[in-house]
Amino acid sequence: MMMEPKHERRWTVPGRLGNERFILRELDMYMAETGIGADIAENIKTAVAEAIINAIEHGNGMRDNTTVTTVMEAGPSLIRFRVYDERPLLLADNSGPRDRQRDKDNPRGWGLHLISALSDGWRWGSDEDGCYIAIDFTVDSEGECR
Repeated sequence: MMMEPKHERRWTVPGRLGNERFILRELDMYMAETGIGADIAENIKTAVAEAIINAIEHGNGMRDNTTVTTVMEAGPSLIRFRVYDERPLLLADNSGPRDRQRDKDNPRGWGLHLISALSDGWRWGSDEDGCYIAIDFTVDSEGECR
């Protein structure tokens, strides 16, 4: 789904666990400025944090010399995030992130399931900036979930 962004913001942080908190603080400020409702704000922050952690852990392999870039495009009814890691461009077989079978006794492997549950959809891809996961949130004119 293409959109004309009303606002675009971009943040790049070193690829170390814990650095997702910087972006969450930035999102808090943006959502307070624009009147995004509390329910969708929490969904956004949780899903984006999970995507950043996945990029650090899986995309960048926990290498300290890497970065993760988060791009937010916000239009009148859609907020889209793209979280980029530094892995090589997608392979010819289009292998990428997938929502795998979860084990209720294992706390690992729930990230994409969580992102799916909190957002209006996600997909992965690559462009001139690298590999990314894109996460969409649909909002109404009051800044609430649709």
